[in-house]
Amino acid sequence: MNEEENNFNSINNNNNMNNNNNNNDNININSEQKNKKLSKILLMGKCGVGKTSMRSIIFANQAPKDTFVLGYTSEVAETRLKFMGNLIFNLLDCGGQEQFMKQYFETKRESIFSKVGVLIFVVEAVKTEKKLEKQDNIEDLTYFENCINALNEFSPDAKIFVLIHKMDLIKEQNKQKEIFEMKKKELESKSKNFEIKCFATSIWESSLYKAWTEIVASLTHNLSSIQESLKNYAIACNAEEVILFEKNTFLLTCSYSNKKIQDEQRFEKISHIIKKFKLSCMTMSSNFKSMIIQTRNFTTYLDKFTKSTYIMVIISDKSPNLELLKLNTKLCRKKFEEKLEYSLNN
Repeated sequence: MNEEENNFNSINNNNNMNNNNNNNDNININSEQKNKKLSKILLMGKCGVGKTSMRSIIFANQAPKDTFVLGYTSEVAETRLKFMGNLIFNLLDCGGQEQFMKQYFETKRESIFSKVGVLIFVVEAVKTEKKLEKQDNIEDLTYFENCINALNEFSPDAKIFVLIHKMDLIKEQNKQKEIFEMKKKELESKSKNFEIKCFATSIWESSLYKAWTEIVASLTHNLSSIQESLKNYAIACNAEEVILFEKNTFLLTCSYSNKKIQDEQRFEKISHIIKKFKLSCMTMSSNFKSMIIQTRNFTTYLDKFTKSTYIMVIISDKSPNLELLKLNTKLCRKKFEEKLEYSLNN
C-alpha cells in the first residue's frame, strides 16, 4: 500500500459502527489530536444512490469504474479521515435500507444526529424504474424532512449540502437544469430554518470535486493568510496562477490568480484530471510526484509542496527558468508548512 492510501481507511461495507470503533479506523491519533473535537459528517440518502461510491472516489483513491463492485452499506460505516495532515473528519456513511433508516430516527436518533457539523444528503436525479419514480421521490423528501427535524433538535448549527446525483444519466443539458431546479425547489420546501446548498453531481465528471471541495471548505479554518502568501509567491515567480491542492484527495485548498477565472469549475476540472492521472500511475505501480507541461503559450509546474499539499504553478513566460522556480518553491516550503499548521490549529 502506498503513502497516500495509508493515510485513509480502506472501505469495508460490512463494518458497522461498533466494529469501526473497535479497530479505531486504522488511524494513529496522537494525544493532542484526541483532545480535539472531530468534525462529524453524516452521509445520508436512500440505498443505491451512490454515497459509498463517491466516498471511495474522493477519499480512497478509487476510479469511478471500480466502484461498481462495492456492496451496499450495512447500518453505519464510520470512517475517520485525515485532511491537510491535522484535521480529522468523522464520516458516517449511513446505509439507506428502510430498516436502518427507521433506526436512525427512532432508537439511534440522538447518537446519529448529535454534534453534526455537516449533513450531506444524496438523491438520484432520475430513477431507473420510471414506474416507481413518483413514489421514490416522495420517500426521498420524507427521509430528508426527517433528517431536518432531527438536526433541528440535536444539531441546529449543522451545515446542509444536497447532492442531486447521477446527472450523467440525463443526456440533454436543458433537461438536466430543469430536473435540478425542480429537485432543489422541492428539497428547499422541506428545509425549514436551515439554508441548504445543492449540487448537480456525477462520479464521471468534475462536478463531484466541486461539491466536495465546498463541503470540506466549510469545515476548515480561515486560510486567508495562506492565500496572501500564495500571492507573494506568485509575484516572486512571475506566475499568473498558483493553486494548492490537498495531497491525497486533490481537492482545492486555496489559490491565487492575477486574472479573472472564467470557468467556475476550473479548479475541480484540474483536480479531476490530475486524480485520474495519479490513479493510472498507481495501477502501473508508479509513484506520482511531479509534472511539468510546456506549450507555446504557458508552462505548468506541479509538485509535492508541504507534507499535506501539492502546488501547481502556471506561468505564461514561453521560456521560464524552471530550476529557479523549483528553487523558489523549495525555499518557501518550510514557511508555508508553518503557516498551514498555524491556520489549521487556531
